[in-house]
Amino acid sequence: MDRQVNYKFSNHVMKIIANIITWTFIICLIIVAVFLGYYLLASKISERKGEQFKPIVSLYTIISPSMVPNVNVYDVVVDTRVSDPSKIEKGDIITFISQSTISKGMTVTHRVIDIVKNENGNIAFKTKGDNNNTPDPALVTPEHIIGKVLFKVPQLGRLQFILLGKGGWVFLLIIPAIIIILKDLLKLIRLNKVKNNMIVVNEDEKIDLDKLKWEKDRKKKIKKKLLSEENHDTIINTEFDTKIVGKNKKK
Repeated sequence: MDRQVNYKFSNHVMKIIANIITWTFIICLIIVAVFLGYYLLASKISERKGEQFKPIVSLYTIISPSMVPNVNVYDVVVDTRVSDPSKIEKGDIITFISQSTISKGMTVTHRVIDIVKNENGNIAFKTKGDNNNTPDPALVTPEHIIGKVLFKVPQLGRLQFILLGKGGWVFLLIIPAIIIILKDLLKLIRLNKVKNNMIVVNEDEKIDLDKLKWEKDRKKKIKKKLLSEENHDTIINTEFDTKIVGKNKKK
């Protein structure tokens, strides 16, 4: 009984784990596909209008250790578009197009350490990487801000680099194949356990039948012995009565 309960429990746990892995992978693929579709469509629309494309939500993989330990290499940051730059506060992490000489034109994610006004009297932001010793040389103006970081997804960028690599398409084929193989293996294990349980049950039934047969035979032997003893007693009693009757006749 305990063995069956443990088997059912382990089987249930394995099913849950397999379903979690399968649905997690499917949901990730759906999210990636939706974002790719959104970016392609929105960028085309902005290009036709002659405007700079600024998505409502954007994802960026960090490839520099400048924000360690708060944001590590291969972490993915999720940004939201900033419609009102005045809502950006000191301490916020923003993603922007750098205007510094060293990194001009590159997409950078750094922390706002100060809010100032440039020579034109417009608001600007002084930024710095948490792991850098000095602030960024150039101020960040609102038109160069892509978005403010909402949260990060640790190490998701590794998956991106794998998918974008030469063997990325192989990875996309291997993962579903592994999931299918694991499911089939679980089915085989379940079938094998059921088969073993049936064999055990049959063996137990066979033992019970043998025991029942042995019990019947024992009862038959006892009954036969009792009948034999009764017949023997009857014969003795008959002989005894006969002798008594014979003696009476002689008298």
